[in-house]
Amino acid sequence: EFIGIYVAEDLIPARQRLDEDEFLNVEEHGLEELLSMIYEGRITDAKTSAALLAYQVKRGAEGKKQ
Repeated sequence: EFIGIYVAEDLIPARQRLDEDEFLNVEEHGLEELLSMIYEGRITDAKTSAALLAYQVKRGAEGKKQ
């Protein structure tokens, strides 16, 4: 299975354009808080966990290049 993962930065709040029966709660969290949520069992979705952990590794590797 292939899943695209995207990072969005410097976002600006805007009006949601959802379907009538669609609901989406938007929350803001820092990476360290999200990682803690994985280890505490508050984030249990494997794809989300994998994406966040991969981002942590990639971010760390990019930081070392500078």
